[in-house]
Amino acid sequence: MTPPYGVDATLRIKASMYLNGDGMPETKIATLLQKMVKGSRRVLYNQLVTRDSTFKMNVVLNWGKEYDEAMVVATTLAKPHRADILYGQRFGIEPMHKDWKTNAFELEKTRVTDPKRIETLLIPIAFAYILCVFEGEKKKKHATSATHQKAKREW
Repeated sequence: MTPPYGVDATLRIKASMYLNGDGMPETKIATLLQKMVKGSRRVLYNQLVTRDSTFKMNVVLNWGKEYDEAMVVATTLAKPHRADILYGQRFGIEPMHKDWKTNAFELEKTRVTDPKRIETLLIPIAFAYILCVFEGEKKKKHATSATHQKAKREW
């Protein structure tokens, strides 16, 4: 399965959506989830997601033992077994976007709406954000080493 434009996609989908593909009749995802137990995982290949779609994706149904409900992820990855892990990495990106929009840089208050101007504005913000992350890592490392040194003196 080759994605359009050579770009893979991985996204979480709702249990209310339908799947159809690889010899399986049209089935609501919620019906598939009812048959799962905690700790189980299932990969469905070449599925049409939703009733109107013509684009096939692989679907991963994963119900980790530590979670109350299963996660359903659709992906174009050639190795769909990694899709839920990849999807989980997005939680590190969302705080950055929040920082850009409202917390530290307040991008929304600039009232810039032209895409080219926003792009130009994002360049120094990205550099500033990288510097903040490096500084935070440096302080965290320094605090850790100071804690170890202090602990050694107490012996």
